[in-house]
Amino acid sequence: MGIKMKYEMLHPADQICMVMERIYDMEMTSLTGGNISMMDEEGVMWVTPTSIDKKSLTRDDIVKVLPDGTMVGKHKPTSEYYIHRSILTKRPDIKAVIHAHAPATVTLSVLNEVPKTKLYTSVYEIVGEPQMTPYALPGSMELVNRVMEAFDMGCDTAILEKHSAFVGSRKNLLDAFWQFEALDFASRVQINSYALGKPRELTKEQLENYMMSIPSDMAKIERLVHTEKELEARRVLQSIIQRAYIKKLFSSKSGVISARINEKSFLIIKGSADNGDISLDDFVVVKNGECQISVEPNKTVLLHKKIYDSQPEVNSIIIANSIYSMGFAVTDEEYKTTLYPESYGVLCEGNRYKYEAVFEDMDTIAKRLDLAHPLAIIENYGIILAGKSPILAFDKLEVCESSAQSIHESKRMGREPVLMTEDQIREMEN
Repeated sequence: MGIKMKYEMLHPADQICMVMERIYDMEMTSLTGGNISMMDEEGVMWVTPTSIDKKSLTRDDIVKVLPDGTMVGKHKPTSEYYIHRSILTKRPDIKAVIHAHAPATVTLSVLNEVPKTKLYTSVYEIVGEPQMTPYALPGSMELVNRVMEAFDMGCDTAILEKHSAFVGSRKNLLDAFWQFEALDFASRVQINSYALGKPRELTKEQLENYMMSIPSDMAKIERLVHTEKELEARRVLQSIIQRAYIKKLFSSKSGVISARINEKSFLIIKGSADNGDISLDDFVVVKNGECQISVEPNKTVLLHKKIYDSQPEVNSIIIANSIYSMGFAVTDEEYKTTLYPESYGVLCEGNRYKYEAVFEDMDTIAKRLDLAHPLAIIENYGIILAGKSPILAFDKLEVCESSAQSIHESKRMGREPVLMTEDQIREMEN
């Protein structure tokens, strides 16, 4: 049982320990770096200690701060305690705060640059627009005041010049983690994309049009019998998502997979699912355009349905925002599948679409995404991969990301990758 299954019932100190370990495992902090706080319903603040191994925290390591400021615990609180305290007391709508030194976010902060959260849809939905905070000495009251200037303006994410970021959540600590992770992924995409060209951001109008296009609630299936094939599909999809998360091909809230069950139904991840803590009940059956009662599918469900309806040979679909592949979605650089034999053999040929196609012209995407053209790159949205089975769709995702990384690294060497020749391609096709 993971965090999600029992999160609501966890002691605040245990919540902090589990989320801090997850931050460390995702390489977004060093051994003693980073700090977390949260405010419980009784006005008691819980905060990480200073100079303690963040991978192996226990509930006894967490500092309890009573409403009158009295501290209870065996350690001193983080040196950034006053920033946490100020945010949680002056912004009572904020329930939890995370600060850590994710390398990509630090890179942008030392360049005095705010991460471009409008690079692609999913990150903007999760993070919104961060605010830059002028430099001040870490641990100083000057830094407290400067961070609070951003939060006093209603911002929930402050980028600290030459430091990193403070992220606050109006929901809970797990949501704060999702935001912090999304910010890190967006920063990585932004940094890497410069090897290909200047990254392109979405306009306010494009974002609004997309949000208005999200389908309303689907009709519900009152009674659902779980078949053997469906239950096996849940196991396979869960395993693939776990692997994708570990390899950073998916983030907690970015990355969608589905699998066909039969000609009338398919299985897709829930809209509320956490890819980093996925379980067998995190999937929804969609049958004849209806889904099981009381469970909402991922909002890309209509696109999945259209693809399955148009492509009887496609049995699994993945939508991802993988770091290197996304470089081709946020720049004008064309992705070439003919980089080397494996990439062409697995990915064949792909198609590229404007951002608006994902909500204005899904039918065209669905008609063209077949096993001969299993890759679709949608500008400022993501990549879509179609496979004969879930494991083969995932193989395409891995190959796509690996090839994309090779292209990025070639360009960072100052050289253009040499693609396969027409004779070499014909030789493979024969």
